[in-house]
Amino acid sequence: MDFNLHFSMNYPGHAYGGARSSRDLLEQSVLADQPGFRSVSVSEHHLLNPD
Repeated sequence: MDFNLHFSMNYPGHAYGGARSSRDLLEQSVLADQPGFRSVSVSEHHLLNPD
């Protein structure tokens, strides 16, 4: 059986930063590869502003 991960990247705000969110996603994707997850997908959020 194949297992896949789906991430919904919400932008937590300017203090956390988009670059940090992207690094977190990449790190989690690499970690998911270790136990054998087959794929990672990320949803797109358009016009989403937490402020």
